[in-house]
Amino acid sequence: MDEKKRFAVGSAVEIKSSGALGVVILCEDTPSVLGEYWHTVRTDEGESDHPGSNLEPAAKAQSQNA
Repeated sequence: MDEKKRFAVGSAVEIKSSGALGVVILCEDTPSVLGEYWHTVRTDEGESDHPGSNLEPAAKAQSQNA
């Protein structure tokens, strides 16, 4: 079984589905029924919830676009 992504509070991330950059402000302590850790991310557009599979470290995203 693949290890699910989990980001620490304060981590800079990119939301894969939208490309928006943000900061994790909350991470659930236990995975959901489907095994995903859910994160609340604050972006310029506001706050939204995302599974770890829809997030990647912002530094990695920026280096791939450079």
